[in-house]
Amino acid sequence: MKATGHRLYIPDDYTGVTLAANASTYVIRQESSEHVYTNDRGWRVERPGMKAAPAEVAVIGCSWPMGCGVEYERSFPYRLQVMTGRSVANLGVGSYSLVQAIRRLEREIAFIRPKVIMVSFSSWMVARCFKYNAFNRVLLRPIFVRNRKTGEPELFEMRNPPGWMADAFLHAVRERRKGRADWLRTLCLLNSGCLSLKLRRTVPSFRRVDIVQNNLEPVNLATGRQVTAWCFRRLKELADAAAARVLVCHHFEYFGIGRKNEAGEDMPRLAAAYAQIARQVVSELDPVAETLQYESPDAMQKKVKNYLGARGLRVREFVPAIHFAEHNHPNDAGHQLIAEFFAEALTRRGW
Repeated sequence: MKATGHRLYIPDDYTGVTLAANASTYVIRQESSEHVYTNDRGWRVERPGMKAAPAEVAVIGCSWPMGCGVEYERSFPYRLQVMTGRSVANLGVGSYSLVQAIRRLEREIAFIRPKVIMVSFSSWMVARCFKYNAFNRVLLRPIFVRNRKTGEPELFEMRNPPGWMADAFLHAVRERRKGRADWLRTLCLLNSGCLSLKLRRTVPSFRRVDIVQNNLEPVNLATGRQVTAWCFRRLKELADAAAARVLVCHHFEYFGIGRKNEAGEDMPRLAAAYAQIARQVVSELDPVAETLQYESPDAMQKKVKNYLGARGLRVREFVPAIHFAEHNHPNDAGHQLIAEFFAEALTRRGW
């Protein structure tokens, strides 16, 4: 991957990393390319020089809503705006965890004043809540670790390196100066506290609750459930304070069919487990569904199957039809299906 123009990802003390304001960047890959423009508040927008404005809908999440791989007009948040006729603020940022997405919303919700907050939800958004490595493994996110006294998960705040240090590292990477890059990465990690005694004591406990390492062990799914509940509770608090509603839209994690993750675990089984967890947590937090509601991946799965059937594609063939093979993001067709899924979930509720 190559990028020209402004630096897009910058360190942030609260979220770990965020998008630079008023950036204009062109990203080139073998299979895809896109222009990335941000407004004066660092949201991805369709053209340079745009000013942020309040919006009826705020979409939060990772690189999927951000639209990595496609021009902004092809991303599902932009298509959602066109389909519903409602203004949409896109707060998606590449590599974000669920915690980071919520923290970004915390900063922006008073300005946006949304009526609806739509969460681009998936099992990997929860998994990232336990993984400290983020952009280039230099800009670090806050993570959950186990408190050794209580045995409960708690947030551990990472400290990012200063901007100049991260810039020097990224420059060395672009120049392919491996020795200098390795040296600067070590400095960045030392500065962040990643190699400090405190974190060295924490990491062994952190690994025991890392759901990416052992997703299917009951204790780790239980920990994942606790963190999901923590995140959804915080979303409900933000929505209640802003007189807004939250709709958690769970993606159909189609790219995991027939695959296992790095721990050798069945990805569809994990996605199904988190669908059940999310549904239960939402029901417990808001039994009357006044503020917080959950949209399961079933409707999206049906939509994908109809799309395949209309084109005579078998299940094993459909991922390249709607997903980039080069990187883990939906392509143009995939964004269209997701936009329909989000729009139908929103309009069905009359929100």
